[in-house]
Amino acid sequence: MLYYHHDRHGAAICIYDASLPPGGFSVRLFIRQTAGRSAGDSPGKTGPSRAAPGGAAQKRTVRHRIPEVEARELPVKKGLLITFEGPDGSGKTTQVQRLAQHARALGYPIVQTREPGGTAISEKIREVILDVSTPEMDDVTEALLYAAARAQHVSQVIRPALLRGDIVVCDRFVDSSIAYQGFGRGLGAGVASINAFAVQGVKPDLTFFLDIEPAAGLKRISRSGGLDRLEKETLAFHKRVYEGYQELIAQNKERYRIVDAGLDADAVAEEIQSLFDAWMAE
Repeated sequence: MLYYHHDRHGAAICIYDASLPPGGFSVRLFIRQTAGRSAGDSPGKTGPSRAAPGGAAQKRTVRHRIPEVEARELPVKKGLLITFEGPDGSGKTTQVQRLAQHARALGYPIVQTREPGGTAISEKIREVILDVSTPEMDDVTEALLYAAARAQHVSQVIRPALLRGDIVVCDRFVDSSIAYQGFGRGLGAGVASINAFAVQGVKPDLTFFLDIEPAAGLKRISRSGGLDRLEKETLAFHKRVYEGYQELIAQNKERYRIVDAGLDADAVAEEIQSLFDAWMAE
């Protein structure tokens, strides 16, 4: 809801009060218009203020309704979206590559991509998010940056590929934001709301979860060095992320396939490829 209120100096104050769906948050924004602007020129104003006894202008409030912005369900399907999820150190990147190669060899049209990233704009946002020199980044800022990168990625890469009939194999998607920012950062259901707006109806058809205990995954990546900002988070944070994934798996059993990421890379790839072949044959 948008309100205009005129203060005692005649300056218009715009008050915007908006609410997201359940689980979201409310925002109240106050904007003072430039002093000296006539009251009759105020947006939405139906006429000058009535003069009160003694010549002082009365305060008046004019209300205008702004339509709510909702997540749209845009045209999506001809192709398939396959996503990979898992804790840091689970080996997702390697397995995304292996499955893409396997599927191409079988003759499927494949688009391999990642998040955050996949487009020039999204890759730049990725650099900002993961930069270790910005430990002061606010948790909400982080969540919004992920959603912004995802919106561009879906618009520029994923949706067009699906409409062509391709199979998109993506390293991380919305579930990562829910696990890392929703559970890890403790931001809750608001994360799902902003990502619903970002993806506009695009949803995974199949998700591989590479299962490894957080401590074991962190031990793996610590050997390679060069950890990013989220990888440097505490073990407690990564445990919350893992718990978030367990909740997602419980709520989406038909979509998820769980693979033991503690095995060697070849064994993991063989299991994933077998699950993929069986799923495509259904």
